Amino acid sequence: MWGLRKSEFGSLMMWWEVGKAQIRVFCQQYTSHSTSKLKAAVEDLETSIRDLELGLQRDSIPSAGQLLQKKRLELSSFLQERVKGALVRCRFLEIKEMDAPTPFFFNLERSVVQRKQMSCLKLLGGRVTSSPGEMRNHAMDFYTDLFGGEQCSIEGREEILEGLPQLSPEEKAAQDLELTLEELTGAVNQMASGRAPGIDGLSGEFLKHSSTHIFGADLHGVFSECFRTRSLPASCRRAVLSLLPKKEDLALLKNWRPVALLTVDYKVLSRALSNRLKGILEMVIQQDQTYCIPDRTIMDNIFFMRDVMDVFRVHGVNVGVVSLDQEIAFDRVYHLYLFSALRAYGIGEGFLAWVGLLYNCAQCLVKMGAGLSMPILAIEPLLCRLRSKLSGLALPASCGLERPSTLSAYADDVSIFVSSQRDIQCLQDTLSLYERASSARVNWALEGAGGS
Repeated sequence: MWGLRKSEFGSLMMWWEVGKAQIRVFCQQYTSHSTSKLKAAVEDLETSIRDLELGLQRDSIPSAGQLLQKKRLELSSFLQERVKGALVRCRFLEIKEMDAPTPFFFNLERSVVQRKQMSCLKLLGGRVTSSPGEMRNHAMDFYTDLFGGEQCSIEGREEILEGLPQLSPEEKAAQDLELTLEELTGAVNQMASGRAPGIDGLSGEFLKHSSTHIFGADLHGVFSECFRTRSLPASCRRAVLSLLPKKEDLALLKNWRPVALLTVDYKVLSRALSNRLKGILEMVIQQDQTYCIPDRTIMDNIFFMRDVMDVFRVHGVNVGVVSLDQEIAFDRVYHLYLFSALRAYGIGEGFLAWVGLLYNCAQCLVKMGAGLSMPILAIEPLLCRLRSKLSGLALPASCGLERPSTLSAYADDVSIFVSSQRDIQCLQDTLSLYERASSARVNWALEGAGGS
């Protein structure tokens, strides 16, 4: 039925975003209901077992003993399911036969969560803070500086990209073809299980276990619209940076490993593009690079280094080996350099447009404890000004509102109420001011509104 409501939305992307949100809410409600039923069933079984045990202490009835054994087996089955859930959340992969559903396993989940909690951070001046607000601000500044792009030398970039192998015209044309439903289906089937979801709350298993005919054509249509408009849905453009503790001083933010949690549809698109690129990588990447190349593995590197060391030892070769470790892997690579390198290899503009779509207007939120960093705070000054300037929507006094309602916001998804031409002009002026002040580009379209 949801597929029949596409015409009610301004775009396929908007329909897709609302649909994902409704699926997430449904799954959360279903899980909550199932958990409540399971808890009630366990409590009923425990009560029945206690009553049967007390009854058997008074009278030895064979049928009661058999019923008691049956109830105990049912309870054991329920507890085993709870253990599996706890172990999955603790990132344990399997249950051994000797493992029993004891309090140890249920406390294990709690202890894992506690180890991942950030209790305090040391600020730049050396002061230690446990204030959630100060910790989030420090994390935002830290990762903005860490991942911030730096200007690169144009001359150096041109020099290092000279003389690279080029794709043939046929290979280039194959990369520039339109994205197909078959490519998206293959990407969905390749998604790994057990990965944390992105901000939309939907996992790879959700798409993998759904029939292709349910979501496949719709997802393909959404991505086709994204390509035409050069913009992904809002949730796809937002990664959540989850911080995992290392083994050193956890008061220092550098000792927390950042992991970007991406939405499932974003990962499907990037996987499909990656699969297309894999077909030509071995033509432009030399044999001594084995990462992400079909039929090449890290074992090739290990065996090669073993053989080299043997040669060094046997022939007495006097040579050293320097191991290079890039800071935070490839995350600091300047995006302009990345696209210049792809062009230097002969990658066509059609494929580059898809890759650019993955980066266009991308945002990152740092997850710390129960809160997220910006962009919520970044947009609040705009909302405050709108509240004070707009006439808004005046509701009857019986609704209990002391003043007119001017807007409704969910993070940066904002609906604004206007009641006159003056409000519209004020809105335009305020948005223009916000763009000049923050370098943001507000792309909100003023939708038609109905009234009585």
